[in-house]
Formats: sequence, C-alpha cells, structure tokens
Amino acid sequence: FTLIVFVGCTVDDDNSFVTPEYHEIYDTYVVNCPEPPIEFMSNQDEESVRRGEKLINYFKIFQVSDNLYYMYYEAFRDGEQDGNQGLYFAYSNDCKNWIRKFPNSTDDNNTIISSNIMGVDVVKVPDRKYPYRMFSMKKKNEWGLYMWKSKDGLKFEAEKQVLSGLYDTQNAAVVRGDTIKLYVRLWEEGYNRKIGLSYLDIDGNVLATP
Repeated sequence: FTLIVFVGCTVDDDNSFVTPEYHEIYDTYVVNCPEPPIEFMSNQDEESVRRGEKLINYFKIFQVSDNLYYMYYEAFRDGEQDGNQGLYFAYSNDCKNWIRKFPNSTDDNNTIISSNIMGVDVVKVPDRKYPYRMFSMKKKNEWGLYMWKSKDGLKFEAEKQVLSGLYDTQNAAVVRGDTIKLYVRLWEEGYNRKIGLSYLDIDGNVLATP
C-alpha cells in the first residue's frame, strides 16, 4: 500500500498560524505498536543540541541490508532559520540505536548537504550505477526544485534543477518503474498553498509539470 499525508495550516488575518489540516490518501492498513516509542533524537533543548541533531520536518529510513539501516533527516544549522537547513545522516544495525556518522568513518561528520535546502525527499530508483535520488527545494538566484544522484546513498552529486519556481517545505517522490511521481507543495502569494503532481524520468527530465 501507499500512504501519503499532506499537512497544512490555516492562517488568521494577521498571518499567524492556526490549527494544522491533515489530508490522507491511503488503502486499508494496520499499524501494530508492541512497544512504546524510543526517543533517540530531539530538538527540545536547542542550547545543548549540536548541529546535525536538531531534527525538524523530514526524515526517511531505508533498510540497506539485513542488519543495516540508513536514515536521512533535515536539521537546522547553528543559529540558522527556517529555509536554510541541511540534510544529515545516521545509521543503525537494529533500527533502534542510531549512530550520527557515516558507516566505517573515523570522524563524527554526518553532513550530506550543510545548508540552503528545504523539503527533502530521498528515494531509490532502478539505476544500477546511481540507485539513489534526492529532491529538495533550493535557492540559486531564485527558488527551484533540484535533484541529486548517489551511488551509495552517502555522497550525492550531479545536482540538477528539475522545476523552477517556489516550492514549499514538503516534497514526496514515489517511484513507479522508470517514472518518478513527484508530489510538490506549491507556494503562492501569502500563505496559499496547493499540492501539485509532476512526472519525471529517473534522470530528472520532466515528463509533465505540476
């Protein structure tokens, strides 16, 4: 099954945020929670939490092998504000205890992209040489939506702009064969937002715009 949840906020006349709105697209599913949640990452104490550990609005986990899991998460840099966050990495052997560094690394670096991205999604595609794709909003003179490739899911390269214009904090990519269905949240004047759907091939060429 596929479950996609879009979250938005209604806004008062003074542009202050009000109650979030949730929109779900789902098939029948069952969620079993045999154990209470285990907290392994938090941004509650901003003064003591170092860069790369201030979790915000995105994370994704891949099972790479039987005993290896990769996590990608957005986090604020020290002193930075919304819209200028980075993408960070952690790995685990049991999906409970996480290490914030790259596997087999001798230092504590876990930075994939240090700043200037927003609304990330990472997916796997049917490409033997570059099986990972990353999508994110980024500003280069103007805002646009960009794609990166990776051979190992640790180092992303071949940055390419796939859509122009201002896209908001949430992007969700769904791979279907050689096609990527990219759901984007479009930002219009004020706080008005819409969900758009674009179709790409696995090289980031646009087949249909939102």
